[in-house]
Amino acid sequence: YLSVVALDSFHTNPVPGPQTEWLGGVLAARRNVPFVVPLYHVPAYPSCRSFGGTVSVAIRANWVPLFDEAGVRFVFENHDHAYKVTQPLRAGQRDPAGTRYLGDGAWAVTTRAPATGAKAAYLERAESRNHVFVVTLHPGRAEFVAVDPQGNEFDRFTIAARSSEKRSFHQ
Repeated sequence: YLSVVALDSFHTNPVPGPQTEWLGGVLAARRNVPFVVPLYHVPAYPSCRSFGGTVSVAIRANWVPLFDEAGVRFVFENHDHAYKVTQPLRAGQRDPAGTRYLGDGAWAVTTRAPATGAKAAYLERAESRNHVFVVTLHPGRAEFVAVDPQGNEFDRFTIAARSSEKRSFHQ
């Protein structure tokens, strides 16, 4: 029911090339797993940094199309030190069946101020706040609770599991 896929966003391995090829194979092999959850450091959809950052652009060019094709429902991103939930995105556009990018790595660090306005239209919610996501998986859905270091819940939402008809792969 769950497969966590840890990726390296250019810390020791480049995004394009063998890692992307490996990711395509991993996603294809897990086509019947309801929750396939990629996680990596530098965000494809940053909450604080430039959308045009080299690593973010590379992830959107290489991994995001694979997430879209595989019907990945949510991804954990880090690096920006803020609370982030994106709109559901497919091919970079809002799509109810798309992927949510969650992050951005802010448990025990100094937080940053998220981008505002049209520059960050892909963000559903972003704020300078330490947090952790508590995720509970159920048949057909994942429930998320965002909790601050004092144990206070400040956000809650549900994301449907990926449906089998959305999982097509081209090898």
